[in-house]
Amino acid sequence: MCKNRRCIEVEHLRLLSRFENARRGVEDWPIGQCRNGHSAEFLVLRPDGRRGCSICMKEWNRRGNVKRRHRRATDQAYADHLRAQWRHGHAKRGGAPV
Repeated sequence: MCKNRRCIEVEHLRLLSRFENARRGVEDWPIGQCRNGHSAEFLVLRPDGRRGCSICMKEWNRRGNVKRRHRRATDQAYADHLRAQWRHGHAKRGGAPV
């Protein structure tokens, strides 16, 4: 099947159901699998009402948690750096010791 959306060549056209057309839309993946090839037995209903692969969702959450932990660690290091600068500046000016 031709992947050119504007193609009107009769030999390139096929009559498909809406489901099959959507499945072939952006990426062509086999029925009964998620986009990453996991079996349909891992498809679950998400809280927003859509279906999703539980393996893919766990991996997506894991990556997000790693990013959040890294961001928190760098934010904490930056906050410590600012606190140290602030304390150092107040000590020079004769401010209250901390």
